[in-house]
Amino acid sequence: MFKTRTTKVHTATLADGVELELEFLPCEWTEDHTIETRIGDNKIVLSYLVHDECPGINPLKDHDCQGDIYTRNERIVTDDEDELLRALCLDAYGQPAIDKDFVPTEGHPPMTLRELAAAEMLAMLRNNPEETQAWIEQEWDDPQFTVDEFWADLKLWGRLEGDLEDPYGRVRSEVEERAFDLYKVHWRRLVGPYVVPMNYFSHYDTTISVTSWDGDWDDLPNCVWVADKGAIENITPYPDNVSVEWHGQPSQYKVLDQGVQVFLGSFGECHKYIKDNYPATGFDELLKASEKYAESVADEYAKWCSGEVFGCVTETFERQEDDTWEQISEDSCWGYIGEEHASQSLKSDHHDYAVGRAQKESA
Repeated sequence: MFKTRTTKVHTATLADGVELELEFLPCEWTEDHTIETRIGDNKIVLSYLVHDECPGINPLKDHDCQGDIYTRNERIVTDDEDELLRALCLDAYGQPAIDKDFVPTEGHPPMTLRELAAAEMLAMLRNNPEETQAWIEQEWDDPQFTVDEFWADLKLWGRLEGDLEDPYGRVRSEVEERAFDLYKVHWRRLVGPYVVPMNYFSHYDTTISVTSWDGDWDDLPNCVWVADKGAIENITPYPDNVSVEWHGQPSQYKVLDQGVQVFLGSFGECHKYIKDNYPATGFDELLKASEKYAESVADEYAKWCSGEVFGCVTETFERQEDDTWEQISEDSCWGYIGEEHASQSLKSDHHDYAVGRAQKESA
């Protein structure tokens, strides 16, 4: 049973009455928050969690490897409006970037929404020659123009005069208007095969939901996770019989197949091994994995917003001749998001290492 009091220093009283002066103010003393190990009669290794009052790492912005968001092999900052718009192929005004190249259908050469809209309009004009010719004569007062000559004169862009105003008072042509409509039709190919929006409310009443987005550029989601086949490195689903576990050494992980170790290496190496030997079976599995990953990222960001961020502190004390205890070493690491993650790291990454070091020094 630990008891603490705070004056000008932070003090912990252990179950046997030993009193220690601590470097930081601990969280509540629970089995998940504190670990105590005695090394002989003269050393104590004490590890505890501390609330990180000034967490500087935004998991959606600073790429701390605990939950990054990807689009087309590039990390995007989804709470940065400009980067979010670019990721969704929208311009600075939040409207479709109609001059961005994309592949409208499998095997089709790249083209822009503007070119696609222009091609549709040209086909419409060709399919209605008499009506089109009358329109050309009326608009251009020149009966000699053919449809193709008329279109060539407009340099294929279909920069038709029009009076369609966008929300910012700019005049749009009929081709541009059609290109904007085509954005909703082709947004999956423009931004990737699928988009998983994540809506969240920060602070203590956090709510997480994963929904679908219909490509409506007037109604953007709060937060978007975008992926294509070139950006699945961190979300390739593992088969049910395969798992990755920490090996017990810093940065060492093992791949288990039905509980039997089949590979050992860094997390990246283990992931590559799984990717090479247990490839994803199809789009549906990838989509499920992406949704699970998106939920995890959203949950982590919500925890960060709510202040559920911790530091892991390990202090080693040595008994003095007057029977008091003096700190002889202290290590701390900050920015752990989520209580469960922090508690696991406290033991595996910090306490066990400090105990091993103290044992070697005492040998």
